[in-house]
Amino acid sequence: MKTQTFLDDGGDAAALAAHPEEADLNAWLCRALIGAERHAQALPLCREAAAAGSLAGQWSLGTLYDFGFGVAEDPRQAAHWYRQAAIHGYAWVQHNLGLMYLRGRGVARNPAQAAEWFQRAAEQGQPRAQFNLGVQHLKRDAV
Repeated sequence: MKTQTFLDDGGDAAALAAHPEEADLNAWLCRALIGAERHAQALPLCREAAAAGSLAGQWSLGTLYDFGFGVAEDPRQAAHWYRQAAIHGYAWVQHNLGLMYLRGRGVARNPAQAAEWFQRAAEQGQPRAQFNLGVQHLKRDAV
């Protein structure tokens, strides 16, 4: 008996959601394509993986929107996708979302909210979040 995969279903997000390990593989392939500056190829993989609930896919899609890789730069979409991964504990993305709140990029500027996201990431050992949280403390910037 043949096992059905997301490829048999046309590679859509619903099929990927039924196979989360394959959604994550797509997400990491997407990350590799971003690193190789093959953004047009990365975009559909990121979208499918993100829609299927892959945290790496959500991070990756947020990155594409954040920097305008293969799509028009859209900080609001970047913040949306970063938030989807951040609320599930993805430390690197929690840091990215903290930066967006600190700078008012894609969201209303909110140093207190930035500090909360930096704190969550810092507690997981994310060094950039630890640094940014420390800077906020030194500046007394809503911490």
